[in-house]
Amino acid sequence: MLYWAEGDSKIENCSVRLTNTDPQMIRIFTHFLRKICGVPNERMRVYIILYPDLNEKTCRNYWSTISGIPYNQFIKTQFIKGRHPTKRLAYGICMINVGSRQLKEKIYVWLKLFQTDLLRV
Repeated sequence: MLYWAEGDSKIENCSVRLTNTDPQMIRIFTHFLRKICGVPNERMRVYIILYPDLNEKTCRNYWSTISGIPYNQFIKTQFIKGRHPTKRLAYGICMINVGSRQLKEKIYVWLKLFQTDLLRV
């Protein structure tokens, strides 16, 4: 359900991605990828989006600890300018990414089955 609500919806891009600021959501999603989908840690990549006043190393360490994904699997950090001069998010925005069209299609089938089952009740 996390993926249904927060995941990437374009099947054409062949990436299973979830972006959020909630550490529990990131932790649950990476657990789902490992335990349910069988995705090895090595296939997961992390992108983070930060405001200029956040420390990149601190934020990378934080999301690495939360996700269990090693620091060396982080892709280049993107910095954005917010509307407010002071930080609003302590550790920025985290995106977990796995490149796999097959996995994305499987997740979509699971979502359709869940929706069908839910509407039967």
